[in-house]
Amino acid sequence: MAGLTWIVNKVFDKTDSILRLRSILIMTRKIFAAAISTLAITLAFLGPISNTANAQNNLPVIFNFTPLNAPPGTLISISGRNLGGAVSVRFNSANAQFRVITSDFIQAIVPVNAGTGPISVTTPFGTARSGAFFTSAQQGGGVEIFFTSPAAGRVGTQVSITGRNFATTGTRAVLFNGVRARFFVVSSDRIIALVPQGATTGPIRVEGATGIATSRGFFNVVR
Repeated sequence: MAGLTWIVNKVFDKTDSILRLRSILIMTRKIFAAAISTLAITLAFLGPISNTANAQNNLPVIFNFTPLNAPPGTLISISGRNLGGAVSVRFNSANAQFRVITSDFIQAIVPVNAGTGPISVTTPFGTARSGAFFTSAQQGGGVEIFFTSPAAGRVGTQVSITGRNFATTGTRAVLFNGVRARFFVVSSDRIIALVPQGATTGPIRVEGATGIATSRGFFNVVR
């Protein structure tokens, strides 16, 4: 009889141990699930903050531009920060042709009907507006470029520049993105110029005695 009692006690002891172990496992599982849930909530909360911070750091900013006023077709230099990846440049509300030189420097051409207002640069991260207003000046009787042909070419290519007041203003220079070119004034409304060595893709500029005119489009230098 004593032996039977001993066996029964052992069985109950083992059952009690198993129940305790099961209780511990259930409690551990609940604690683990709670920890996972807390971690998920924390990550969800921190994620938007991190993204917002990155977006803030990448916002475009315009520091200044020069010149402050110029006629349509003039090349404008825009300095700032985070300008790389720009998708549009506007003068007041008029879209302009532009070229991103570096992340803090853009060249843009004053569009027709630019009027008076801020210059804005839009990137995937936002839009920056200049603190100062740009004023579109009238050219009057100064030199003006209407179009150039062809739109692309290698060094030495003959480019026809059509405009007005080339002869009457005493054309002094023709430049391809700042590089001086050989040229010949055919008439008051036409110039023939050769793409110079060292030229890069950019606007064509004609400098006359009464002003400067810049092409509205970029000439593409083919290598």
